[in-house]
Amino acid sequence: MLFADGERVGSLGMQAFAEQHPWAREVGLALRFDGMGSSGALELVNTAGANTATIDGWLHATPDVRGSSLMREVHALAPGAPRIGALALLAVPVLQFANRGRPFDHAGVSDTPGRLESATLQHTGESMLRLARHFGGQRLAPPGTQTQAARGQVYFTLPLLGTVHYSGDLVWTFTRLTGLLLVGAVCVAMQRSQVRYPALLRAVFLMPCVAVALGMLAWQLWMHVPALHRAWNPDAPQHARQALLYLAGLCGVCSALFIVAQRR
Repeated sequence: MLFADGERVGSLGMQAFAEQHPWAREVGLALRFDGMGSSGALELVNTAGANTATIDGWLHATPDVRGSSLMREVHALAPGAPRIGALALLAVPVLQFANRGRPFDHAGVSDTPGRLESATLQHTGESMLRLARHFGGQRLAPPGTQTQAARGQVYFTLPLLGTVHYSGDLVWTFTRLTGLLLVGAVCVAMQRSQVRYPALLRAVFLMPCVAVALGMLAWQLWMHVPALHRAWNPDAPQHARQALLYLAGLCGVCSALFIVAQRR
């Protein structure tokens, strides 16, 4: 079933279906598509109740559509960002997609058909069709019977590995494991280098400040010194390699500066 509601008028059709229609109890999955701008590739910007099968289906049907669970947290804090809305009442997995290039003004005056890029429209339409065909051919469990993690799914892209995802219930398990590994590495390093605790405490406070300063430096160089990198379009997948090269070069420069500072 397709709803083409207006977000600014309350998405009344979607809300009426979720609250009143008897077919709402038979829905197994909901897909929502929003436009946050007039260009840009489609991205997965939000999820609700997503399980492993849902994320696997997205990756299988549209491997060219990027997404990260970090965007979900960012959009939760951003004013005017697209929301799941009444689809959350269905108690089924929801995937929300949107394009973010050339964002609209607050009043929506720039949201016009003439401003919309044809490539964005084509990519969105093709992605919608592939997702509908994939999930339409799957046997989806009815509401209330699907296995869902309490904290949803964590998903992100790693270089050379592609998109990685796991249950959100494992976040604290991985955090504790990482903390234990860090403590072990620090203990071994202190024994081998004979570093004293006062010096270690100073480094604990100093290193985050250095990391933040380097991050701000990288951002300012990217924005104000374009001669350092080639023109990069984040909505073009073929330009992702340029971003990795820029990141690798910047990490190399920062590492070299750190080594020089240590020797002095």
